[in-house]
Amino acid sequence: EERLRELAELRRQREQAEQDRLEQERRLQELAAQRAAEEAERQAAEEAERLRLADERAAADARRATLGEEYVATIRELVRRNWTRPPTTQPGVVCRIRVVQIPGGEIIGAEIVSPCNADAATRRSITAAVLRVAFLPYQGYESVFEREIDFDFIYEG
Repeated sequence: EERLRELAELRRQREQAEQDRLEQERRLQELAAQRAAEEAERQAAEEAERLRLADERAAADARRATLGEEYVATIRELVRRNWTRPPTTQPGVVCRIRVVQIPGGEIIGAEIVSPCNADAATRRSITAAVLRVAFLPYQGYESVFEREIDFDFIYEG
């Protein structure tokens, strides 16, 4: 009887040890699954943040491009308003102009760069018109400011 009790106790201890081992294994699996879920969540959050930043950069680039186009259009219009057309100017003039400015918008140089299909007098008058502008708009265009800006001056007639 004593031996049976000892055997029963040993069996109970083994069963308890097996249950403890299985419980520990289950806890380890739960912990591993929890860690995997946390890692997947962290990676998803990082990817979402990367996508958000990429979207913000794309939107900023689009705003900058639009602002840059607006800036060049403003410069083109200012030059057109300050241009005194010589009588020798023929319709269909297209000249690429390079304006050199300093921060604040002050024009410090202007030149005709290729291509330009205008005669010499028209070329000089366009360059003079740029220099008469004297100051390009700066406030509000700081983000698209460039020391040298090339744009096409067009006279259709």
